[in-house]
Amino acid sequence: MISFTRPNSSTGIPVTILFLMILLCANPLLAEPMDIAFLQRLALKNNPKIKAMESEVRMAAHRIEESRSLEDIKLTFAVNSLPLDTFSFRDEDMTSKEIGLSQMIPLWGKLAIRERIAELDRLKRFEALRKERISMSHQLRQSVYEMRGALASKALLTQIQSQLGLLINSETALSKTGMGTLSGVINANIESIIVDEKQLDLDQKVETLRARITYFTGADVKEPPSISATLLKEIPAETVKAGIKENPELKMASYDTLMSREEMRLREKEYYPDMEAGISYMQRDNTSSVKRADMVSAMVSFNIPVWVKGKKAGVEEMKSKKESNEQTFKDKMNDLEQQAKILMADMEKSRKIHGLYSGRVIPQAELEFESALASYRTSGGLVTVIEKLKALLAFQNELVTSETSYLVSCSELSALIGIEVVE
Repeated sequence: MISFTRPNSSTGIPVTILFLMILLCANPLLAEPMDIAFLQRLALKNNPKIKAMESEVRMAAHRIEESRSLEDIKLTFAVNSLPLDTFSFRDEDMTSKEIGLSQMIPLWGKLAIRERIAELDRLKRFEALRKERISMSHQLRQSVYEMRGALASKALLTQIQSQLGLLINSETALSKTGMGTLSGVINANIESIIVDEKQLDLDQKVETLRARITYFTGADVKEPPSISATLLKEIPAETVKAGIKENPELKMASYDTLMSREEMRLREKEYYPDMEAGISYMQRDNTSSVKRADMVSAMVSFNIPVWVKGKKAGVEEMKSKKESNEQTFKDKMNDLEQQAKILMADMEKSRKIHGLYSGRVIPQAELEFESALASYRTSGGLVTVIEKLKALLAFQNELVTSETSYLVSCSELSALIGIEVVE
């Protein structure tokens, strides 16, 4: 500890200046990294919504097999040429009992198109699952980063509160000897109350963020993991540009476009007929004098798509849908590129602010605080010391805020380029 006294005063005032300076000068980038990826994987493993969406992807996979399957075979039982006067199977030559099988066979590649549509639907649902996983991971990371920043601000306020307490005690003691001022004590007390209020706000914020992290992970996280210094490095624009293509929303828009093209092709195939093939076996009873042979029949039939007006309307509908999806894809690409530029600009701003405060502003504020403290030792000026202490706290909070802002923007950018778990 470093202690100081006012002249002609027997009251020593211990001030933990050394500890305060170490805290204020400590670079948050040097914190030992812990594995934040574990929390993200824990959240993705246990979340019921994620599990439900995984089941939907499996459901869509089963529909692929269903889409490429033929319709069920039709089994036909019939009685042919049965005379109504006798209901006998032996009187007429054409009377027979028939059993037959028939199969509708789509032509012109219709089954392949349906299979392709089902596969694209499965891929779209998978990207929807990825979108939810990426969003959940980002929300968890954001909560961790904000909780980390709030705890850092709390630590600063605790140290400032300790300093204010020492200054209040010193000025109170000096006022009794006629060297201190009551107004100085009052000002210091007011600042102490303001710090207490800020502490309460931060306590509530920390608990809210802790509850949110527990919601995502199912675990009670007392302290957030520290962050690797590599997270504060600049991300190349080329990496971001290439990563945008992996954005799940963009991929979903892409699959919508491909699906609409296949649906339009399928509607166009309705201009062409399908084929139904069948075979039947007819059994005939012998008469008393004639032996009648059984018969086999084969049949191929085609539907005739003569009502083209409705089919044309269906094709035009799918054509409009395809054009709409193509424009939606382009709009989503432009939107993501602009979001990426904004986030990268925010990150660069936070990096510069962080460097400015850690390299220039805070060291200068420390010198001003030490100068005010030295002046207070010899000639008073408690208000000036408090103001310099408040300024130092504000600058250090800006340092914490800039780092938190960078990490949140980095997390959002990672989500935008399709990164699910940030290591």
